[in-house]
Amino acid sequence: MVSCPRCGAHMVRDTKMGVYICPICGHRERADYHSKTQQEKQPTPPPSLQVSPPYSPYQPPYQQFQYQQPPYPPSYPYAPYPYYFHQKPDLSTSISSALKVYLRNIASFLIYYTPMFLLILSLSLLSLKLTGVSDIFYETTQPGEAQTGFLSFKYFFFTFLVMLAEAAVMGLFFGGGASMAKEAYETGKTSPTTGFSTMSQRAPYLIGGYMLFMFLITVGSVACLIPGILFCYWWLFAVVIIALEGYGIIDAFGKSKDFAEKNDTLIFSIIVFVLMLAITAAASMPLSILTLKGGGRSAAFLWLSQAVSSAVQSYVAFPIFVNSVTIHYLRGRTGRWWG
Repeated sequence: MVSCPRCGAHMVRDTKMGVYICPICGHRERADYHSKTQQEKQPTPPPSLQVSPPYSPYQPPYQQFQYQQPPYPPSYPYAPYPYYFHQKPDLSTSISSALKVYLRNIASFLIYYTPMFLLILSLSLLSLKLTGVSDIFYETTQPGEAQTGFLSFKYFFFTFLVMLAEAAVMGLFFGGGASMAKEAYETGKTSPTTGFSTMSQRAPYLIGGYMLFMFLITVGSVACLIPGILFCYWWLFAVVIIALEGYGIIDAFGKSKDFAEKNDTLIFSIIVFVLMLAITAAASMPLSILTLKGGGRSAAFLWLSQAVSSAVQSYVAFPIFVNSVTIHYLRGRTGRWWG
């Protein structure tokens, strides 16, 4: 048995030409060079030191080091960087995938977001009752009382407290909804227990991260519109990173900024955030008009308007917003995606 000095494969003897030919690399040597006496002079290593070649003798050696591309598309929805060049996620594909994920698991999402709807609705109605806004629409209220009610300290104080409570609730359900969207996007199915588990494990970070995000956007938008847009562009993915990656608040905001600048998510952040607000406002607009023109029934229209607005926000606008942000982050993080 003669081994090739180049690749180590077993050489085949051609008796007609009197040479040994390597079937792998094509190396040739004279047959008389490998005579029996010559082979006996070469020491044979012990079995423990004999190493078989790491490739098949029927495969050319250059294919051993050739780049092997995985099947397309792979079984999982995204592949890490070594397999594909990084590509930036696009707006339309992320939103369409978010809608597919939501509709295919609509029962799980409705069950999960029902507590959020009840909490948001309760806070809205409590705000109307504490601030006295609902009493303004009764015919027995005097015009002077109505004007001072909107400008009183009590109105702004209770409104601020209710906004903080709503931000805390939405932050909790943002994190749980992100974990549900990730599970549904990767496996096709999800359950409410996934969202509640993430919510219980990361509750302080989710509440603090979302409240800080909304505070920065609000202050930036009130001071000047440009800082609010810039803050939304930088830190839209912070809560998703807190829920999925396990980072703290400060680290998540830094990771979100790096991700946004790497993937150019300015247009996505503006459109998705404004779309969530527009859907919620458009749903309650007809009842808001009836509230102003309803006379003695204006208080009932006001309460019904809050109920419809909370339902649309909890069951439609907010879930699609969370799913879009989560899927956009997953695709941009890995650099490859399929719709």
